Amino acid sequence: MTATFSSESRLRSPRNSYYLVIGLVLILGLSLFLKNCTIEKVATIVAFVILIVSATVFIEIEREIKFNRLLLLQLGIVICYLLLFTYWLSLSVNLMELIALIEKFVTPNALLKIVAGAIGVAVFEEVMFRRFLLDFLRKGMSTKWAIFWSSFAFFFLHFTFNPFLFLSGVFYANLALRFRSLIVVILLHAFYNIIGYLSKVKSLQVSHLGDSLTASQWLVGSNTITDMIFMGVLTLYIAGMWIFKKVKASKREYTVEVVKVVRE
Repeated sequence: MTATFSSESRLRSPRNSYYLVIGLVLILGLSLFLKNCTIEKVATIVAFVILIVSATVFIEIEREIKFNRLLLLQLGIVICYLLLFTYWLSLSVNLMELIALIEKFVTPNALLKIVAGAIGVAVFEEVMFRRFLLDFLRKGMSTKWAIFWSSFAFFFLHFTFNPFLFLSGVFYANLALRFRSLIVVILLHAFYNIIGYLSKVKSLQVSHLGDSLTASQWLVGSNTITDMIFMGVLTLYIAGMWIFKKVKASKREYTVEVVKVVRE
């Protein structure tokens, strides 16, 4: 990856950086509080605050974004992800039956908390790992190693032995560098989190759809498969671009050699 992606161009002053850090700390603290909060009214207020702070941080990070081809491409990737997830899920279960289960067991307040927590965590982690840490590492090492170590930190700090987290980190880092933006990775990460949190609803974990799997298992499985498909497509794209550049460079060298021979 050769794309440039500098947080310094976005964080224009120490004051902006200071406010951004405060916003991230608020998101982290409120997300932890929301996760352990049992008072419904307080939880609802906290969820709204997380959404507002997350939106503010998101706007601060992406304030220089313009409505152009790259923005449309990022949104297109997210839409494709949603469509592929829905299509894959529809091949296995009755979507109307699944939606009915979610409406039955997930209250509006619970759904608000799920969405707020998922978006808050996505904004916090992507800014920390794919903006600050990745930029910091790229100052002292190659982009490839910066992607590796930032993804390893992302995996390690989740305190669980799940190699999929490392692969997700590599996937998100490449997207962030490719688009010089966090829009696509935050939206993909948030959607992945929403499905993950939704699958933890106890009633969905015991409600079966189809012959054997529960609604929770169908959600997690479809989400994971969709993510892996997108990782595979990105890997093939990077490999294809690398081969294309190598072939183009070889042709250029061959042309130069032929010209030299003709002139001699």
